[in-house]
Amino acid sequence: MNSNQLLDANNTHNDLSMIDRCFADYLSLAQKFIRQPSISLTGQGIPEMVSLLLDELCGLGAEIVHGAPDTDPPVLHARMDAGKPVTVLLYGMYDVMPAEEADWKTPPFAAEVVFLPDLGECLVGRGAENSKGPLAGIIYAIRCMLDSTGSLPVNLELVIEGQEENGSRNLRAYLEENAARLNHCDVAIFPEFCEYGRSPRVYLGFKGIVHGRVEIRGGEWGGPTAPTHSSNLPWIDSPAWRLVNGLNRLASPRGDFFRQGPGNPLSPEDEALLRELARSMDIEKELRSRNVSRPVLDQDPVDMLKRLLSTTSLNLSRLESGLGQAAASIPAQASARFDLRLPPGVSPQDAMADFEGRLKQSGLGDFEVTIKDSYPGSKFSMKQMGLQPLLESYKTLGRQPEIWPFCPGSAPAYAFDNIGAPLILGGLGAGGNAHGANEYAVLQGMNRFAQSLCLWLHGCAAEGGRRSS
Repeated sequence: MNSNQLLDANNTHNDLSMIDRCFADYLSLAQKFIRQPSISLTGQGIPEMVSLLLDELCGLGAEIVHGAPDTDPPVLHARMDAGKPVTVLLYGMYDVMPAEEADWKTPPFAAEVVFLPDLGECLVGRGAENSKGPLAGIIYAIRCMLDSTGSLPVNLELVIEGQEENGSRNLRAYLEENAARLNHCDVAIFPEFCEYGRSPRVYLGFKGIVHGRVEIRGGEWGGPTAPTHSSNLPWIDSPAWRLVNGLNRLASPRGDFFRQGPGNPLSPEDEALLRELARSMDIEKELRSRNVSRPVLDQDPVDMLKRLLSTTSLNLSRLESGLGQAAASIPAQASARFDLRLPPGVSPQDAMADFEGRLKQSGLGDFEVTIKDSYPGSKFSMKQMGLQPLLESYKTLGRQPEIWPFCPGSAPAYAFDNIGAPLILGGLGAGGNAHGANEYAVLQGMNRFAQSLCLWLHGCAAEGGRRSS
């Protein structure tokens, strides 16, 4: 080990010791963030949360590149130039979902520490897992590294948005408009609590998505233009039945949208990863965590994982007729809210062209499709810079990672392609009940999260040095 390597090893050790020693400060900061509601769907508390975050970033000595509320909610962009050869973009979010569920154990914005069976001491509150707990951990880890050694192992660009729960439109626009400010970044990192069950996960990308609504109203095609008594059904048409029959042409009862991707979206590298994943993953336990008793098909684990990732799936989240509690009436309109999950390589435009084409072929009538939001999937390989340091951070802290070819869920990670650094999601730490009552983060997991981020950043610095030598 040369002198530079020895110095870095000492710095890493000191940083980890500081993180472990000062955990109470992390908990306090996470509680402060949770106690400030910031709900992007309603706007509640957004300005106050922005002000709180700007104070924290300035307290780190960061340069505020962008923080003005020219968009609502604003994208915050801060820079920390440590004079190092490697630059890492850290992405986070400050918005949360509403907390209107009736069965919270504690008030959702009280941020209390509660003992939960089989989990131990947990921080409970809206945003504990998704994603104010991780956001506080980012700031805490940076502060510990600065307090420990007076410097950072890498330069940082911090991009923090307040619209993730509502589509991230402002973030996507900011990354497109400011690509030149950020295209010097070597790595883009999305630190989150990624211990799902036994092992922490690593996703090499995300599916894309289309959110939308399809509606049909009565009119010249035969349906009533106002609700009418259901005794008339034998001789008039029903918008509700037309919609149901039209939707039936789009997908199987399991939600497989008939249009699959162009060829197999899984590469040989992906299929090798799935075979390894199938050996270690407990799929029945995974499904139970999703409130499901059994899989839709009886397949071997590899085939089920392939199906999960390669299928373009059509979910129906709401069916409405506009009648409320009225009974025995034929509605004058019917609508369905849907989301299409798209494997990388399937464009939203192609998927929706096929979607609407099939509805026309079904004889649905005069329907209208409204797209709320859409974006494509994204993908990168095992060779992406920053990935190996993430895996090593897990192993150093005693965790064996599960590597997925890409996430079956969706995130606008494609937007980071504008800066040439695909977004890597990762981090130790455990939580649960995001978007539901009693959202929580396990305290011991929070500490592991901050330590894994510290190791990850040091690892990125070392990997950058190896690649440049």
